[in-house]
Amino acid sequence: MSPRAVIRQEHARIGRKIINFDTGGYGVCAWGECDRDACSLYETRAHEHARGIRCDSPLARHITYAFCSERHKLYWDNATGGNALNSIERTGRAYGNLPVGDRGTIR
Repeated sequence: MSPRAVIRQEHARIGRKIINFDTGGYGVCAWGECDRDACSLYETRAHEHARGIRCDSPLARHITYAFCSERHKLYWDNATGGNALNSIERTGRAYGNLPVGDRGTIR
């Protein structure tokens, strides 16, 4: 009997730089202190409508923020909503903190 070949399949994450058609260049990272190009892999969506309005309603509004890295996306996510309140309670500030458990692991 011949040994069976083992095939290992891995999925690639393909990201693209975001193009700003108004300026003709690339979009910039949404983290306030960064000037690098934003990538489609690191996007987050914010709801700009009341909780009582469903997301598929014509009244629903969303805005998408794009970042250059996972770390900058985590900084932003942690500085909004309930996460910001938890950060203020822990450290005295909402801006510039990584979530608990992510400190020092993502570059």
